[in-house]
Amino acid sequence: MSPEQERFYAVLKADLAPQLRIIEFKGSGQNFNRVTGDVIHAINIQGNPWGGSCIVNLGIHLGFLPDTLGVVLEPRKIREINCAFRTRIGSPIHSDGWWTYGSDPRTSEANARSLVASVLDKGERHFQRFNHPAAILDELEQMLLAPANPGYRLTSYLSLAGTALAGARIHRHNGNLADSRRFAQVGLGAIGTGPFGAGIALGEEFEFLARGV
Repeated sequence: MSPEQERFYAVLKADLAPQLRIIEFKGSGQNFNRVTGDVIHAINIQGNPWGGSCIVNLGIHLGFLPDTLGVVLEPRKIREINCAFRTRIGSPIHSDGWWTYGSDPRTSEANARSLVASVLDKGERHFQRFNHPAAILDELEQMLLAPANPGYRLTSYLSLAGTALAGARIHRHNGNLADSRRFAQVGLGAIGTGPFGAGIALGEEFEFLARGV
């Protein structure tokens, strides 16, 4: 680890972690998690695999949903990578969205404080926008109607099939079987009928949800 990177993460440890704890996040280092009822918010500071910079990943999950591997985890153990709904905060300083560690102590500290400010401002506004399952469902409904619309900010990663699956699962959990079936039917159309293992497994779940039993 370079001296600049060490200084950068020292500022995060001193400034970011304590302020996140004030707003009820748990964790340390590069992963933080907050559980409020069914809603889980997660933050990950991801280092660039080529070095020199990092980026902020945000995750939103619901405690009753399976994670990205199909497992229902204990809410406090959920990290951003496990979340159903994931996005990023881009750096306002650098056009590629990554916060550089800097080339001297002054720059390292300034860039780290910029990251802290963005997490506490943009990150928390994102989390507060989606701090209730109903708000998440409303966004999924819009994504279902216009999956390519860049104005939707719940997640940057879900395909139409993923959107449909999340909505169908949430509606089923809430006992709204008609809406669960509606989302599942969209999902069945989205994955097609190709002879792929993942598609077959997903198709089986969509078919189950579409029956609404």
